[in-house]
Amino acid sequence: MSKVLTVDPDFDKQAVFQLLSKFDLSAGDVAEVFSSYLKLRAPTVDDLDSFRNVLKKRGTEAQIEILEAAGPLLTSEEIRKKLGVASRQTIHNYKKDGALLSISFANRKGDYFPAFQVDGHEIRAWVPQLLRRIGVGWDALSFLVARRRDLAGASYLEAVLADPRKVPMMLAAADVYVS
Repeated sequence: MSKVLTVDPDFDKQAVFQLLSKFDLSAGDVAEVFSSYLKLRAPTVDDLDSFRNVLKKRGTEAQIEILEAAGPLLTSEEIRKKLGVASRQTIHNYKKDGALLSISFANRKGDYFPAFQVDGHEIRAWVPQLLRRIGVGWDALSFLVARRRDLAGASYLEAVLADPRKVPMMLAAADVYVS
């Protein structure tokens, strides 16, 4: 039986993926391989558009996973009422000063605030401490919800909500995370 070479982009992509995965390369190694390839074959505008679309899709999927782990989001008006403050400007100031975690979306107006950071009518004391270390936004949220081996697969968010005595451990991990 003779083998005939054919050009099938879908099959070729799958073959390259399988080959790369057999070598168990790091993301940096794969980037280095493709960087060398791009020197030989410069990307076209269509290639760049396709690459951007793949990154957006992966980013959206990652955001969905993070949001599912974080729980409900509140609008600025909802968090304003929950905290019992007079204006949304106060909420904006909390966010700007790193006292309140907020996230935003490219396709939506306004900020959203994970509900877990409010206990009764107060911002949990560890939230500003964490945000001073990591910063506000998606970085802080992904740090909080990532599953940890040292917590038997739980996240820091789950750990500190279940046992506030674990806050120092989480803050120490945040210090290491940013260094």
